Amino acid sequence: MNIFFIDDDTFLLNTLKVSLKSAKNFSFYFFTEGQKAIAKAENIKPNLVFLDINMPKMSGYLFSSLVDKNDNFKNTKIILMTGESQLVGNYINITIPKKIDKIKKPFMLSEVINKIDTYTSTASG
Repeated sequence: MNIFFIDDDTFLLNTLKVSLKSAKNFSFYFFTEGQKAIAKAENIKPNLVFLDINMPKMSGYLFSSLVDKNDNFKNTKIILMTGESQLVGNYINITIPKKIDKIKKPFMLSEVINKIDTYTSTASG
């Protein structure tokens, strides 16, 4: 199982990298820009993506719209991450693919692990 984390917060990514390094049966990839994750997906197709909504070069919304049409992400589940109090539903003129879930920052590592368990068990089952 390939899992991408995309967030411009390098501290968060480094914390996740250290915290998840002992997880078995998963390969984790960490990106500070959505464009790099899309390029990497040419070789490594992600099963699950944790995606920050607010990033400077490419927003999470734009990323999710682009990958929804990309065969490398055909079966990928996307979980939007944000520190905002209003998630996903209150944005105007943005098409959100149905496969998206969400998690509010700050989050506990156990919340990330629960999302991984939920979406990787449905992917393999």
